[in-house]
Amino acid sequence: MLAILILAMLLGFVLASWRCRKRYSGLRFVLYLAFWTVAVCIVSALLFYLILFLREELRTMILTILCIALMVGVSFGLFSFLVNLPFMILGLNNPFFRERFYACLRIKSMPAITVQAEPDGFYQQNSAQEV
Repeated sequence: MLAILILAMLLGFVLASWRCRKRYSGLRFVLYLAFWTVAVCIVSALLFYLILFLREELRTMILTILCIALMVGVSFGLFSFLVNLPFMILGLNNPFFRERFYACLRIKSMPAITVQAEPDGFYQQNSAQEV
């Protein structure tokens, strides 16, 4: 089970960064990461149950096995994504980790938009109210 979760996380990051190479945004990356993590878990669960089905020669219906594999894959994928989500939020919001995150995934750094408030207008407004 741990190997499937590690494989899902690794392939999820690789495939999400591949899909976001040309047009990157944080939300797009997180959505692709969720999709690919769940997709890899579903495929892994289907392969696991296929091998189990062929090895044990089970007499159960194939539709039952497909439904179980689908439920297991989706639950493992969502669990893996939810465990990874706090780290993604930290990595995308903190400038220190964001640069390293972009470097690891070879994504071009997005220009930071800095908005500076004019201090004169703020102080003049407060001094006018006090008088």
